[in-house]
Amino acid sequence: MLIAATIYALTFGNMGYDGFMFVDDLMHAGKRQLFYGLVAGSIFNLANMLLVAAISMAGLAVAFPVGIGLALSLASSGILRPQGNPMLLFTGAGVVVVAIIVDALASSVPGARIRQSC
Repeated sequence: MLIAATIYALTFGNMGYDGFMFVDDLMHAGKRQLFYGLVAGSIFNLANMLLVAAISMAGLAVAFPVGIGLALSLASSGILRPQGNPMLLFTGAGVVVVAIIVDALASSVPGARIRQSC
């Protein structure tokens, strides 16, 4: 993926309308922005690996709603950038957390998983 991203950046990244090439844009970026990009990419890749591990352990029907619901409840809680009605935001985040718990409990009930017979 690193090789593909590098090829993509050095080919399609040079098609900008501002006249700058990809390497020029990297030179204009500050060290803080480069660090934030590296940290964000690392967290994103870690999250993808954890989602794949959760899918292999619990199945897609459980892991995906739990993972996406948790991300949605954390992102929409308004902690980082409070906007809108806080009561509605926290209520919605709470409903998503309850749905995650119910989904996890439903998967642990005996006979909840469909068994395939040959």
